[in-house]
Amino acid sequence: MAKYKGIKQFKKNQTNPFLEETIAHIEEGKKTLLFTQKDPDSAVNYKTGELLANTVYAKQIKVDKAEFRKVFKTSLPQFTELSSAANKVFQYVLSSTRINDDVILFDFQECMEFTKYKSKYAINNGISELLNKKFIARTNKFYKFYINPTMFFNGDRITFVTQYIKSEKKELKQIEAQQKLKLPPTE
Repeated sequence: MAKYKGIKQFKKNQTNPFLEETIAHIEEGKKTLLFTQKDPDSAVNYKTGELLANTVYAKQIKVDKAEFRKVFKTSLPQFTELSSAANKVFQYVLSSTRINDDVILFDFQECMEFTKYKSKYAINNGISELLNKKFIARTNKFYKFYINPTMFFNGDRITFVTQYIKSEKKELKQIEAQQKLKLPPTE
């Protein structure tokens, strides 16, 4: 069994350390369902006999409205290696993910209620294991953690990464403008 490593021994991160890996991990694809009539001549001007267009129908698909999170197949072996404490804490982390967000707000009291643990000891052990196995990463705030979007995510990673890249470009332009004007950086 691996030696326990305290949460404070893990590096604090200003940005999500898993983002580069996430960008490389995304497989983009599109799916469109279009249907035409059996008799495409039905879109005809009956006065002139002129073919106006083919009629196309889109199919509306029923979807499950139940809440869900995506867990990616490539990370499944790592889930089976989690201790009981890490598994329970991970279930809390998973339930705390917000749509298209890579940060969770970790509430110890809420986690204790969720996991049914009576002390923070097991929760700290679970967090430490999740940090060590790169399910999550520390932020500069003790109550926030970055999630690893290559393992699990709530939402669309393409939308998330696109928004992240746009905000990075905007920040870079602001820094360049400040440097041209020799202004102090904003915080």
